[in-house]
Amino acid sequence: MRLDVKAARGGDTATVVEEAGRYLARSAGRREVGARLVLLDRDRVREDRRAGRDAQVVASKWNLQLIYQDPKLEGLLLRLHKGSERRRVAASTAETELRRVWPEYRKPPGVEQLSQRFTLADVRRAALYDEELQRLLTVLGL
Repeated sequence: MRLDVKAARGGDTATVVEEAGRYLARSAGRREVGARLVLLDRDRVREDRRAGRDAQVVASKWNLQLIYQDPKLEGLLLRLHKGSERRRVAASTAETELRRVWPEYRKPPGVEQLSQRFTLADVRRAALYDEELQRLLTVLGL
C-alpha cells in the first residue's frame, strides 16, 4: 500500500481540512486515493466550533474522513511507547511528557524519525486503548 501523506501548515481544524481537500482536488487523476483521511488534534475541536469553524462540515464538503489524535499528536506518540498505552495527558503537558520518554523528539517529526522509533506493533498495541487509532488501522487495512 502506498501512502500519500502531507503535513498541514497549521491553523484551525477547519482550515487544515480545507487545505487537505484542495490538495486532493489538485492531485486528482495523478494517482488513485483509496482513503481520504485527515488527522486532527482533538484539543482544538471545541474551541474551533465555538468560533464557528467546524471541521466536520468542511470534511463533508470534500468527502474526507476525520481521525482525531487525543489530545494532540504528542499525546498519541506518548502512548506508542510500551507501558504508556493507557496514558491520557492534557494537551498542555503532552509534549513535556513525551520528551520524558523520548528526549530526542523533534517537532514536527519526520517519517524517518518516526519509523526509527516505532513499529507497527507499537501502533497496534496503542490502538487497543484508542478507538480513533483502531479506526485508522482499519481504514488502512492494517
